[in-house]
Amino acid sequence: PLRRLLGQLIAKPKASPYLHQSFHFALNYELKEGLEPARQVVNDRLGIPYVRQYAILVLAKLGTDQDVDLISNMLDDTGVISSHSRINRVRVTTQVRDIALAALIKRSGQRFEDYGLPHVKPSPVMFVQPTTVGFVDSQKRKEAIDRWYQQQAK
Repeated sequence: PLRRLLGQLIAKPKASPYLHQSFHFALNYELKEGLEPARQVVNDRLGIPYVRQYAILVLAKLGTDQDVDLISNMLDDTGVISSHSRINRVRVTTQVRDIALAALIKRSGQRFEDYGLPHVKPSPVMFVQPTTVGFVDSQKRKEAIDRWYQQQAK
């Protein structure tokens, strides 16, 4: 009964101010009711980048193969999610497209290291741990995304 109630709350319209929390519930409890709001957010690029990253993760974890196309469409979303120093004070910036790329890599069973993402950690709840995703510069990000497209063309 509690899962059903949570599912009904998560499936609320896309304009809900609680999308971030809804996506967290969907990921934590594997509630497919989060898929439709996530599809709307990604398809229409709604909300701030922070919300869009969780919509991508819901699609990656709970979605179908058709949702992979929606995630792929986010590889050009330059919305900044965070910027922080990691090891040796190297600044790492995370954009929405970085989360999309990491989700696609994990979903396809490839290695993060092959795309210049050696610090990405898989997560049983979040699919990938968002705070471990990001690039030190735009060139490395471009190379990784280009590599993804090249792999898909094969």
